[in-house]
Amino acid sequence: MNREMPYVIAATALLLVISCSANAGHIVIGDSMTSSQCSWANVMNSHGYAHMQVHAMPGRALQDYTPSPDLKPWNDMKSVILWLGANDQFKYPGSDLFGATQTLIDELVGRGFEVTYILPPLGPGIDNLRHIENAKIIEAPKVETTDGVHPTCKGHYQLAFWMNVVIQKGEKE
Repeated sequence: MNREMPYVIAATALLLVISCSANAGHIVIGDSMTSSQCSWANVMNSHGYAHMQVHAMPGRALQDYTPSPDLKPWNDMKSVILWLGANDQFKYPGSDLFGATQTLIDELVGRGFEVTYILPPLGPGIDNLRHIENAKIIEAPKVETTDGVHPTCKGHYQLAFWMNVVIQKGEKE
């Protein structure tokens, strides 16, 4: 048996016990942290914990992302979870990541979305992003990774569990 399997089974059981509303809809905009088949967002989606519409691509930089003009709140999709910025540090060193992040968040809020911004995991200038306005700013917990950045499947289940709690808490505020 895969050594991660007991954890995956336990995490699945815990998510079932404290699952968030299946009516909640979230658009997830991200990079490789969110794009894999076993990503936290896909785990939440595939198990019915929350409706996640995943717009993620490995290697995506925040400064390269332009939301489609058709991206607007509809039905239960009124929330954007934004997890971008880590790749910008390497593709655009010394650039204004804060300004680019604030601009994107302001555009999404202007379209009527509530935005949750997950801070990128590494690099200089990340602390500056804690001062972004018009979004709920959160920092992901440390989880098991394959390379110090990208979560293993176990790490993605840990993130799904954590995000489920974050979403539930936000719905109660």
